[in-house]
Formats: sequence, C-alpha cells, structure tokens
Amino acid sequence: VMLRLKRHIKLWHKFIANYTYLKVSPRRLVIKLFKGCWFLITWPFELLGDILIWPRPIKHIVDHPKILIIKVDQLGDLLFSTFLLPIIKEAYPASSIDYLIHPHGQAILDNNPAIRQVYYWQDLLLQNIPGRQKIKLGKRTWQFLATGYRNFKSWLALRHEHYDIVINARAFWPSCNWPWRGLGHYLIAFDISQASYLANYLADYNLRAQEWENYLNLLKPLHIKEEILKKYEPRGQFFNFVSAPQKPTVPYWCLSPVSFDPEKTWSSSLWLSFIQIFLDNFSDNSLVITGLANQQDWLAAITQPLNNNDRVITLTNLSLPQLADLLKDSQGLISLDSFNVHLAIALNKPVFCLVNSRLFYVPGLSTNHLVDGRCMIPLLPNVVFNDLLTTTPEQLSSQIKRYCS
Repeated sequence: VMLRLKRHIKLWHKFIANYTYLKVSPRRLVIKLFKGCWFLITWPFELLGDILIWPRPIKHIVDHPKILIIKVDQLGDLLFSTFLLPIIKEAYPASSIDYLIHPHGQAILDNNPAIRQVYYWQDLLLQNIPGRQKIKLGKRTWQFLATGYRNFKSWLALRHEHYDIVINARAFWPSCNWPWRGLGHYLIAFDISQASYLANYLADYNLRAQEWENYLNLLKPLHIKEEILKKYEPRGQFFNFVSAPQKPTVPYWCLSPVSFDPEKTWSSSLWLSFIQIFLDNFSDNSLVITGLANQQDWLAAITQPLNNNDRVITLTNLSLPQLADLLKDSQGLISLDSFNVHLAIALNKPVFCLVNSRLFYVPGLSTNHLVDGRCMIPLLPNVVFNDLLTTTPEQLSSQIKRYCS
C-alpha cells in the first residue's frame, strides 16, 4: 500500500514539474499542455487500478529465463538501455533476450550478440502527440490505422513466445502497461509508468537519481549479485559499423550542434564563436560537424562565415553505422544532450555535453529538483556536463583544451 501511495506522490511531482518553467518554444508548450491534460484525464483510472488490481508477486525466476525488453522510445533511450544486456547475460548465461522497439531503432541493435530477436511497435499516442509532428490530418489518420494493424500483428507474434519476464523500460507517460500484461509470466515496470498496477514488480523510480540507477532497479527481482552489478559501467552497446565517407586522415573531433528543440542548443552565433576558438586552440585537429539532411541550412549559418576552411567538414547524410564509425576514430564529441552522446559513450569516447538545466534534470548540475525532462546521460569520468544557459564558447573550448593536456 505504501509503495502505491508513494507512486502517486511521484506522479503528481512530475505533473507539477511539467509547469515549473513555461518560457519555452510554442512547440514545446503544446507538448507540455498535452501531457498535463493526458495525465489529468487518466490519473483517476490509475487510482482506481491501484485500489482494485493486485497481481501476484514474482516468486521464482528460472535459470534460463526468456526475457522481452520493451523500449519503444527515441534512439538515444534505446541505446542507453542496452547497458543492461551484459549484466543479464552474466547472471543468466542461458537466458534468451528479445527487444520490442520502434522500427527506426533497428540499426542500434544490429549485430548485438546478446539479442535473439527484435520486434517492432509504434506507440500510437507517442507518435501523435501534438507539436511533435507536422502531418496533415488525413495522412495522420491513415498512419494511425496502419500502425495499429502492424502493432496487432507484433502483439500476436509476441503472445506465442511465452516469455518468463517482460520488462517495460519506459518510465514516463504515455507508457501504458496494458498491451504487455499478457505477453509473459511476469511483468516488471517502473512505479511511475502508466497502468503500473498491472505489473508483478514495481521498480522504484527516483526522480533525483541518475537514470542508470533507476534502470538497475528493473533488474532487482532477478536477484543479480552485487559484484555483477558493480562490474559494468552504464555504457550502451553498439556493434554495427559501416565506413564513413569523407572521414579525415588527421586527428579530428566531432561536433553535433543542432537539435529539433531550440531550447536544447546554442544560437548560431555562439556556435560560430566556439568553432573559431576551437580551430585556434587545436591547430592540428579538424572538426567534423554532423547533422541531418533537413538541418543543412542551420548548419550552413555556423560554417559559411569560415570561408570554406578545409579543417571543417559538414556531414548530413550519415547512417547510424557510418556515424558510429566516424565517432569511433575521433578524438571525442562535443554535443548537445542527444543520441550522438549515447553513441560516443558506448564507444568509450570523451564527451563534452551541453544541457539546458531548466528543462532537463542533471544530478549535480540542476538546482531545481522538480524539472520536467530528465537527462539520461550517465555521469562517467570521461563525460563532462556544461550548463547550456551559462557556459560560454571560451569556457567550453578551454575545458576541452585542459582535458587534452
């Protein structure tokens, strides 16, 4: 009873945090309003479910469990979750691990020896949150129906797998557990996920802890020894490489300066200033700037004033395996809080990351403990956090220089 009471306190803390800072872009404001309304509509059902539904607790785990990990999130979140795989495999060498993911994440899991099978699922609510996509209503309706049909086929296939353990590794709403309850003998979910009253084990989600610590709580009912848990760093796993085009033959750093969220990045003038200072401080290094094809205009704003400096290369057509190959041979990464950071960490490269502490909670950096978003990047020795709102280009460049020396 106390666990369920604490769960609702966390849910309301998260709801309040959603509105602690509203000086954001119209796009993010729409997302905030939608999430808040969705919570208010569904919370009474959460309360009713916690009163009426009490699944049997987990009592016994077989020596060769068949496990399904559900991670229908963005790419960085998916890659981050794979740090759990070597832990599970060492504790249960005969285990069989499958993943349920968004189709766009397939390249992240390719060639991973710990994974047996990958299934696809597109969350109907996540992909239709207002403000996240600009799609005409007719096309959106067709996509909704087609996605629902594909999800149903995946669900039927998963039902025939008869899993021992199903782990829903998504914490925040929407993250409903109703589709997953019938896929296995036991269901593990975070205590703040939607419909978590259906789970056989509620993993504690600490709003002030590092994200990897919360993820380890998902493994507690598996009774994994402490020495195994301490053996592994929270680094994702990536095994899928393809040679990147235009990769410099001289030492180079990678820079990922652009985001879909304007609150997550510097202005073009600040980035231009940083690049100029970096080129002066690192005369023997090149700088490879990465982005997506539809971000070329924004990237041009921070590179055109450099008058075609041959030490600056812009790449906007890389696949994920090509990006991994580029990062693997680099000196390190300078980036926003993005997928590229998780990939660089998986490859054990130095990372200098800019995070907006008003919107994304970082232990030790954020002064406000009730922050709407959370940074999932682990505080590792070669990962350096900087506050996007207060760090200057001079400070960032000096920090990298000190690290290299």
